[in-house]
Amino acid sequence: MVGPGDLIVLNPEEAHAGGPPAEGFWTYRALYPRPGLMREIMAEFPAGRPTMPHFGRDVVRDQEVTVRLRRFHRLSESPEASMLEREAYLAEALVLLVGRHAAPPQAPGPPGAEPRAVRLSREYLQEHAAENVTSQALARFADLSAFHLCRVFRQAVGMTPHAYQTQVRVRRAKSLLRAGLPITLVAAASTSTAPPPDGSRATSAIGRDVSTTIRAASSRNSGENVLFLPGTRSRPFR
Repeated sequence: MVGPGDLIVLNPEEAHAGGPPAEGFWTYRALYPRPGLMREIMAEFPAGRPTMPHFGRDVVRDQEVTVRLRRFHRLSESPEASMLEREAYLAEALVLLVGRHAAPPQAPGPPGAEPRAVRLSREYLQEHAAENVTSQALARFADLSAFHLCRVFRQAVGMTPHAYQTQVRVRRAKSLLRAGLPITLVAAASTSTAPPPDGSRATSAIGRDVSTTIRAASSRNSGENVLFLPGTRSRPFR
């Protein structure tokens, strides 16, 4: 049985109809991560694994993964959402999915210490605190891959880059309020809905590596993994 809360995972070149049997119905969210993105994820695991993951089962039941993927998808629908927050959910979801459910199951390697990259990232987030920074822009500045930077930053700082940027904004807002600035001016100075520094808005470089949709499709995925998240209005089916 497949129903709400389940995750349907397809390997590249696997045909899929995109819908339930004739007597059933469902709504779903679908993600199509590009091969380059999955190779970045695989690089987080010990050497010896293939460069692309292979999933032995079509249906995955893992609440931690589905919650993160659903949150990523919903944030992707909001043009005002934080790019860093969105990309952190995607990174965590894919690392968990590959580590637990790709063959063979294996924990990712330790993030390692990258003090220079973490220091540069913190400085960048402080300088661009009011901007909708993307993880790719941050990663280019720190000279690490976006997914690896997210992991080493969390290990060193104790929070994600998004949480750190939020903390910087809160500290600055409190300082401006103590200085007597009106709340409306403080809010405008603390956050920005302008496009990120690299010129993107609705999609960042990671966003362009993941296609999302909520409509049904009938196709063969070419070179991509496909992740289906049945919605809460779906009727379970075999």
